[in-house]
Amino acid sequence: MHKQSNGIAFPKASTIAEILKREELGKGDSTVRIPDIEGCVGGGATLEAGLLEAIDTAANRTGVTRSAFIASAARKKAGV
Repeated sequence: MHKQSNGIAFPKASTIAEILKREELGKGDSTVRIPDIEGCVGGGATLEAGLLEAIDTAANRTGVTRSAFIASAARKKAGV
């Protein structure tokens, strides 16, 4: 196992080459890049209540956490 979070052990991530070699992808399948979060730090932000509610609604609709949603939006805006 590679990492552990809240008592849950996660296996080491596979590279695309490893997945393709194992022939795990079928027609119409896709992969998702999941960034390594070891270097993450916490940060606080003050937001309008309505904006925070909209963020939470969008995050829930897309199946991600509030932090992941905000990070994704920030990356897009920052061009990274």
